[in-house]
Amino acid sequence: MVAAAVHTSPPGSRYLDVAEPVATSPARVRRRLRAAFAQWELPAEAAENALIVVEELVANVVDHARTPFRLTVHHRRGDHTGPSLRIAVRDGCPRPLNPRPLDVHAVRGRGLQLIEALTSRWGCHRTSAGKTVWAVLPA
Repeated sequence: MVAAAVHTSPPGSRYLDVAEPVATSPARVRRRLRAAFAQWELPAEAAENALIVVEELVANVVDHARTPFRLTVHHRRGDHTGPSLRIAVRDGCPRPLNPRPLDVHAVRGRGLQLIEALTSRWGCHRTSAGKTVWAVLPA
């Protein structure tokens, strides 16, 4: 079952999506988020970077965790550090992330390096019921 909702309220905006780990999930989430970012009037570069990070995190769930997941994106309009996006993807797999060394010849396996490059910080919180991978980007 797939459910999605977009909530907008000052001083920030929040996007929530709950989905199954199917091959079409990354593209579907990207399409819906693009619409939310347009509604939030997010700058184009910030929106594109966030879409890349979200697509990588969702693809990791689809490819590795293979459990239903919950995506939350929170747009904070600004504080002492400026506007930001906090992205969190929670899945039901307790296995830790397994960052691979960079292999320039590999076809895949650069997702976490890409997330590292595009975010101001990111991490993973593990629980007995799964994990949440989160990232923060300037907006």
